[in-house]
Amino acid sequence: LTKDTDFKTESQKLLQKNAKLFINEIQEQCPKNVDLKDWVIHIFKNVLKYCYLVTVSTRDFDTAYRIFSTLNTRGLDLEPCDILKAEILGAIKDSQQREKYRKIWDGEESDLGRVDFNMLFTHIHRVKLRERPRKNIISEYRERIKPIEAPEQFIDEDLKPYSDNFEIINRGLFSADNQDLQKKVNQLFAWLGRIDNSDWVPPAIHFLVKYPNKAEEIYDFFRALERLAASLMILRRNINERAQTYKRVLEAIDQGVEAAIEAAVNAVSDADRKDIIKILDGELYLSSQIRRYVLLRLDSELAEGHLSPSFDVKQITIEHVLPQNPKAGCWGDWSSEDHQEWVHRLGNLVLLSKKKNSEAQNFSFEEKKDKYFKSNTVTFPLTSRVLNTSAWTLDVVEKNQKEYLATLTSLWELK
Repeated sequence: LTKDTDFKTESQKLLQKNAKLFINEIQEQCPKNVDLKDWVIHIFKNVLKYCYLVTVSTRDFDTAYRIFSTLNTRGLDLEPCDILKAEILGAIKDSQQREKYRKIWDGEESDLGRVDFNMLFTHIHRVKLRERPRKNIISEYRERIKPIEAPEQFIDEDLKPYSDNFEIINRGLFSADNQDLQKKVNQLFAWLGRIDNSDWVPPAIHFLVKYPNKAEEIYDFFRALERLAASLMILRRNINERAQTYKRVLEAIDQGVEAAIEAAVNAVSDADRKDIIKILDGELYLSSQIRRYVLLRLDSELAEGHLSPSFDVKQITIEHVLPQNPKAGCWGDWSSEDHQEWVHRLGNLVLLSKKKNSEAQNFSFEEKKDKYFKSNTVTFPLTSRVLNTSAWTLDVVEKNQKEYLATLTSLWELK
């Protein structure tokens, strides 16, 4: 029970968690004057004596579902995938075939995990119908997708391939003969996973299902898709605008590889690119929904191999070098006008792998660098530049801003 690495699937981890809870509860409830072994035997004797297994059977699915829902009100709520499983597998008449496909279904759910497996049905819906659900997902499947009309075909051609490729994206399991290309694609998967919405997932899965063996084209498509997803996030496009954009990409995927890549690239218009540059060149820190992604992306671009240690650090904070409220006389020739213009911009921001220190804002630059930045547990490229700078002047921040903006502009091909 102590070796967490021995457990791979979500079900195994939950069983382990429940076992630990059960053992702890037995130990805590054991009376002080009773031996633990005798207490365990006492509990199991009572289980065998007073607990009963009741089997409930029905003639039709509707009744079964109604009974199950009633009995289940105090347990784990039914998810759409549970209801769809009962309906789709129930539509397979041959018992041996039904058992075969049950194992396939259970295997896919185990591999993805319950949360992502449930989301998979929304992603499949988006791929097949090219729009957000009009009703609840159960009604959508019953009335529009209709998997019970060909249940084996749905599992073979939709559920399993889309589940497998969703897992490849989630876990960075893409493989190719070209190891450098393989690494780059998996890095793009990881960056997409940091986008603040999941609307990019259906076209991502759909492309991998359609073109599984085209490694170079997969890299080109996902490079364009990450650029598109980041652009929509930076521009704060709403859910309906994102849906329409990705619909066009989904439609292009069916037309071919080149059409798909071109659609993803062209989805970011000339006007969009200008607006993104304006946002990146402005007071980025005040854009709380995008600043973390932008800074992590920038930090990795500045790193050797384009992947900074900041990518894997769980606790990341964003720090102003020139403080928001600097102590008078500690920051050289900074005027109040220059401070107001530059304090929240890219050139004055760094990443730290530690909690913010409210006292640090009162340090001078030398104190802040020596007592705060040098004590950082992990040194990131953005932070290293501060450590190698003798004075934090307006010229330094302006130079940083120009370089950082050029780096992001090149990364996302904004010009």
